[in-house]
Amino acid sequence: MIWALGLGTAAYLLMMLSDWWTAIWKKRGGSIWFYSGCGGLVAALWLSLPGISLNQWRNEPFRMICATICVIWVVLLLYTVLIAPFLGKNSGFCETGKQPLANTGVYALCRHPGVLWFGLSCLFLWLSVGGFGLLAAGIWLTLLDVLYVWWQDRLIFPRTISRYTDYQRTTPFLLPNRQSLRRCWESIWKKKDGQKGSWL
Repeated sequence: MIWALGLGTAAYLLMMLSDWWTAIWKKRGGSIWFYSGCGGLVAALWLSLPGISLNQWRNEPFRMICATICVIWVVLLLYTVLIAPFLGKNSGFCETGKQPLANTGVYALCRHPGVLWFGLSCLFLWLSVGGFGLLAAGIWLTLLDVLYVWWQDRLIFPRTISRYTDYQRTTPFLLPNRQSLRRCWESIWKKKDGQKGSWL
């Protein structure tokens, strides 16, 4: 378990290095550190998994249901982190040298929805396989994820994303509220100027 917690901590340090490399040092190639960190997170969770046989899953439908829900959260996490920021860009004014702001779909819900999906993925993974080591790793890594996005929110994104300070004023940090839930719903389902809403 100690190895898993240490590996997870190192993974977040690599992702922080990726952000610093790109936003502060203005160098290319920082994405290699980010994806290495993502691999470290997967490895940390893998090391925390207890042994469980397929027969145990077959005889316990609750585990199978939780595993299925876990997969759904993982897919939503991957979409939120790897796809939505690039496809859901707002069409408004973009400051020179900065990335366009994505503030529709899941990013209308809160500024860092990936943290919610990651925490829920860890929770349902634990519910599906059990184990104290996995529970401890899930809690630790989720807490580190909150600290990581707080660091991004205060230091990195205002430097790299256009109009991010306006986004901070209008959208919750992590926990959605009534207004953000409405904006998320409307950006996904309602039509605007004759165009159908989307998850982007």
